[in-house]
Amino acid sequence: MKYIILLVLVLLLQGKNLTNSDIEQKKLPLAKDVKYQQIESIISAYTLSADETDNTPNIGAGGRLDNVKFNVVACPRNINLGTWVEIDNIKYKCFDRMNIRYKNNFDILMNTKKEAFTFGRQIKLVKIYE
Repeated sequence: MKYIILLVLVLLLQGKNLTNSDIEQKKLPLAKDVKYQQIESIISAYTLSADETDNTPNIGAGGRLDNVKFNVVACPRNINLGTWVEIDNIKYKCFDRMNIRYKNNFDILMNTKKEAFTFGRQIKLVKIYE
């Protein structure tokens, strides 16, 4: 997917219209070629509230969190920021960090405390994309 996006950006910057033949000529990898590692992990939820984070709740390890256009998850420190993960068939970008004491947990950013409390703490399979 990132190859297609990169190709589109390059062609747009060059002032070209993107056609199917452009994509076919580049022999981009198919979705089945995407590699991931799957682990079982504890998943919880959080909000942008100072009582759940620190004194700068709108700023995560990857940058500002209040206007992102993708699903955000706080990841353990052994996973690079910007890595995509999938939980329950929903993709999230690792854009924040878990506290160092949580070695294998993920924390999904929710809009409201009600959503976060309803989600609770669950054990789920997580796909970590390379």
